[in-house]
Amino acid sequence: MVGGGGSNLRTANHGHPRRPSGRIRGPDELRLPMLTLSALGAQSIWSLEMAFASPYLISLGLSAASMALVFLAGPTSGLIVQPLMGMISDRSYHPWGRRRAFILAGVIGTTASVVGLAWARSISDLLGMGLTATKLIAVLCIFGIDVGVNALNALDRALVLDLVPAASQSLAHAWMARLAGTGSVMGFLIGQARLEDVWPFSIIAGSTSQSSGQEVDAEVGKMEAQLRAVAALTILISVATHAGTAWAADEEPLRRESASETYAQHSRKGLHAIKEHVSELRETAFSLSRPILDIFVVQFWAWIAWFPFLFYMSLYLSNLSIIAGSALTASTRFASLVMAAHATLSLLVAIFVPPVLQRNAPNALPTLWASSLGLLSICLLATLPAAIFAKGFSSTVLAWFLVVTAGAAWALTHWAPFAILGVLIQKESAAPLAGESVALARVQGRTSVNAGRRSRHAVGIEQEQEEAEGLLFRDPNTDVAEDEGAGTPREGHGGRAERTEADRVRQQGDVSRSAGAGRASHSESDEDEDPEGVLSFAPEAVPHVDVSPDRAGTVLGLHNVAIVLPQFIVTLVSTLIFAVLEPGQSALPRGHAATNQAHGSSQGAASLAGTSAEASDLKSKHGLAGLVCIFLIGSLSSAVACLLALRAARRHASVFSTS
Repeated sequence: MVGGGGSNLRTANHGHPRRPSGRIRGPDELRLPMLTLSALGAQSIWSLEMAFASPYLISLGLSAASMALVFLAGPTSGLIVQPLMGMISDRSYHPWGRRRAFILAGVIGTTASVVGLAWARSISDLLGMGLTATKLIAVLCIFGIDVGVNALNALDRALVLDLVPAASQSLAHAWMARLAGTGSVMGFLIGQARLEDVWPFSIIAGSTSQSSGQEVDAEVGKMEAQLRAVAALTILISVATHAGTAWAADEEPLRRESASETYAQHSRKGLHAIKEHVSELRETAFSLSRPILDIFVVQFWAWIAWFPFLFYMSLYLSNLSIIAGSALTASTRFASLVMAAHATLSLLVAIFVPPVLQRNAPNALPTLWASSLGLLSICLLATLPAAIFAKGFSSTVLAWFLVVTAGAAWALTHWAPFAILGVLIQKESAAPLAGESVALARVQGRTSVNAGRRSRHAVGIEQEQEEAEGLLFRDPNTDVAEDEGAGTPREGHGGRAERTEADRVRQQGDVSRSAGAGRASHSESDEDEDPEGVLSFAPEAVPHVDVSPDRAGTVLGLHNVAIVLPQFIVTLVSTLIFAVLEPGQSALPRGHAATNQAHGSSQGAASLAGTSAEASDLKSKHGLAGLVCIFLIGSLSSAVACLLALRAARRHASVFSTS
């Protein structure tokens, strides 16, 4: 499955001085699991925050408004940190390689933040401060965890793109999904266990608990003791898994092309460096190929559906269970068990589906991903009948079934888009490498015709982007057509694109002017055969911008922007929905407002004009009206994502192939 020899998982640079290269250490069967082991560690940290951050901040006395601001740290850091971290690591010349030094920094940062969160009260006492300082320390540490986890996610996936060949990208990302699923299940089990009573965690939890000088309620003290015990184990898991990945990833450092590049690298500081980073991000974003952009669009619509599921499904299950007659504690336990079953099914799908697909239908992954989005749409739609008939036992069973079933779609979400994106990046990077000799001959032939003429200056970034779009969507064999007897290139679409290619190759230092001759004719019919710009990555096709492993981290960061933006949309829409349907209710996700919504809201019981009796009854059912409305919006969005994914799978079938 992984490969029979060491060379199968080695990345070569094909003679290009800037191409990353390296190998994966370890036995053949363990190389991909070891390389992706860090996904388990990152997921364990994320599970810790999701499980403990909300109740801990509530126990410290934070208001709902403050909680909402705190938990905007996640999407905000994802929007900023991942693209910047990907781009900065893309340009790193560290002796350890481009990713591992930043991974070490990320592990240190998340470890310090987890320690600060778990021991916030003790740190405040040590500094001679009170509860206000404890709150401030806890909030800052949550920000630190969000930033660190986002950075680690970006670096872990970029490492897979750097070191795993295109043929193994699907399997590598399947391993990431498996290990992330294992982290989720482990997080549930660890959270349910009473680690604070088990040696040596009892020593850690007990000693810090007793040393606090602040007045602590007994229940709050127990929760803090459990948080410290789980934090200690989570730190061990994170450090061990990332150490395993760092050992398996034998990166070779990126090589500089020239001394002038070395000087330029050190001269970029402060505000100028930030501006340059933002400019490069914008340049890369506007130069992505159509297949990659289609993946981004699908992910945008898909995550408008996934965020309501992740944020509000536990609350929905808990409220549904209360309506069916369960006590508050039992309803919370029911929601936790259902979400654990959801994570377990997701893990099983990630384990067993990839090898079956690889063996029987290796090119069916894009269609399978689209089908999973359709499944998610159906599951979210089914929350409506489950809520309408909430007093019956059948509604609880239906809710249990639809949430667990969605675990299969969740596994595909963690696997398919990243595998397809990895293949696209590597295929696009292979095109200019294989085509360098072709481009060299063509440029040499054109420059000989214009010998004696003055060299043209490189076009500006904006003009280059505009003209390069024509090059991407043209036939790869298109060349400059010269007027007979004149030897002058014909101006127009073809001539502009060819000059852009020549300027780019000359700028990159890949060719130098030399004697030669060559010309070819431009065929307009070839261009008409590809109206959508869907070109195979033929060796002769030179993409308008080299989306290569040099920029893999940047592309992954931009991909994360497409995932994070829906969270802001969902937060805004859910706030408006709750304001209309459930006045006084909090729109905070998951357990953030569980205490209020679990007991329902009499303010939301009034019937809206024109609604049916069933809808009016639904509004009174412990805040289910707003939740179901959000889920229905997610269902519609997921259906749109399904259709877009099917269209992309059909349109880009040749380049989406993961075999």
